Amino acid sequence: MRRQKGEIGLTVAFFLIVASLVTTVAVNTIKNFNPQKRAATTGATVLANSTPTPSPKCATSSWKTACGFAGKVWCLPGSSCNIGWVLGPSASASCPPAYLIINTGTYCTRWDSWKSFNGFTSQCTGDAFCLTATKTPTPIATRTPTPTVTPSKKLTATPTRTPTMTPKNIPTNTPKAIPSVKAEYKGYIVEFKDTPLIKVSPTGSTQFISQSSQISSTHDRFKNDIKTIFGKSSVVSGKPGTVNLSTSISILAEWNYVINAIAIDTGNIDVNIEKIKGLSYVKKVTPNYQVKSPPV
Repeated sequence: MRRQKGEIGLTVAFFLIVASLVTTVAVNTIKNFNPQKRAATTGATVLANSTPTPSPKCATSSWKTACGFAGKVWCLPGSSCNIGWVLGPSASASCPPAYLIINTGTYCTRWDSWKSFNGFTSQCTGDAFCLTATKTPTPIATRTPTPTVTPSKKLTATPTRTPTMTPKNIPTNTPKAIPSVKAEYKGYIVEFKDTPLIKVSPTGSTQFISQSSQISSTHDRFKNDIKTIFGKSSVVSGKPGTVNLSTSISILAEWNYVINAIAIDTGNIDVNIEKIKGLSYVKKVTPNYQVKSPPV
């Protein structure tokens, strides 16, 4: 009986020792557990310490290109677009020296150098600054001063006899006739009733973008109407003398910022101008006079 009790006591003591060892190992395991070290060893991602993705930087406004711009723009000139994330603009444009392009909308950049644009790209537009920058100044003629001669000694003037003038030798100063100058013009400037962009504020607002789209639609409508009025097959943008006016109407320039207008070359065919003035969206039509420096 005593032997059985001794064996039971030894068994209980053995289980207590084992339980104590298991508990010690578990506590040390929990204390030494390091998720960073485990992640580095096993390749697992520690979500608690992951770096968040940066948000794109965006701005909504209007941006002008350089005068005489030639290169890539966001949208096709005269249209709106939402290009999504790209490395840069891909539409091509080329403007004369006194013209530039205006991009209006929202522009964003990402941390990985990708970009996006959602807005409107204007056609080549005349700009007051470009006109001033490209104008060649007229040189100002300077007059050489006449040197003053100081006599070395005082001279006594000898009185002279005034000759008697007869009607035969009296000089006459007959004024010369000023030749008349006929104003020359190349086509017409057609101004529209839509408000130009300079009067819409703030720049880059929803109203500004909407007005840009409205002006573009009016310009497209006018191009279709003048083909019918003049009986031409096409409307072509180009410099004077580069367009076949027997089959096409030449667009010399388009404006939408300071004024809302289009300059056209009709080959000085004036018979249909009254029909253009009668279009409901046209404000006025004036000849596109050529400006020349007066002769010196």
